[in-house]
Amino acid sequence: MREHFHWQPKTLEEAKEQVCSPSQDDDFWELGGLKDAETISSLCRSGRILDFGCGVGRVLKHLSHQQADGYEPHEDMRRFAREWMGDTEHVIFASSEDLAEKRYALIFENLVWQHNEALRIEADLAVIYRSLEDGGLLASQGLRIHRGRVILRAAGSDEILLQDVMPSLKNLFRSDGSVCQFSLWRKI
Repeated sequence: MREHFHWQPKTLEEAKEQVCSPSQDDDFWELGGLKDAETISSLCRSGRILDFGCGVGRVLKHLSHQQADGYEPHEDMRRFAREWMGDTEHVIFASSEDLAEKRYALIFENLVWQHNEALRIEADLAVIYRSLEDGGLLASQGLRIHRGRVILRAAGSDEILLQDVMPSLKNLFRSDGSVCQFSLWRKI
């Protein structure tokens, strides 16, 4: 069972250390963000993109050619993002209320929920649903289907049945395949 850890690095270097395992280096940090950005770009050639739980902006930095925003509730991570990304046109929202008027063609999360408890995940999925355009796409590294059940990698255990977290999921999203490490979920 995975030990719950809180995402609270004190410096950008500590953030890198928490993302990268000891066998990975700065190339993984930079190239991993670029690879994920290329995948996301291929899924959304036009329309707005939201990096949900963007952290330090590891992927967002590489979406400079697209209309992309970030959402990150932790102040330190937003500060690290400004440090990491430098001058950028990207907006990083601090609260889900800031997203209330925005609509996105694609929202992606990159293992965000492994840092959160079930109640937070349910609230996050409701925000994502409201923020997606009709027919919009959620690309998730944390959600997957296994033997016909929706599974989510989350804090406190290796996986949980998402139906237990959000029973109405089947009324909100439908599975739309996968690309690379992202499972795709279409808003219905």
